Amino acid sequence: RIPFTIAAAHAGKLTSLTLNVRCDAGFIAYVNGVTAYSYNCPAAPLWNSVASAVTDESYAVELQACVVSSAAAGAGPRRG
Repeated sequence: RIPFTIAAAHAGKLTSLTLNVRCDAGFIAYVNGVTAYSYNCPAAPLWNSVASAVTDESYAVELQACVVSSAAAGAGPRRG
């Protein structure tokens, strides 16, 4: 987990947010407690859910650019 904060002065100006991610199975990125992006996750994930499918090993080694929707990226001050 890598927490981050987007200052209130900048939050209203955001049109998108790109997360550079490495994962070996799947992940869910939350912004203010709301799912902003997910990859290889079940429809109703729990804290101990497993990935939906096997992924390519390169996902754990190379950064994957994940673009968060403009609605999730630009509304209000953000803590991720």
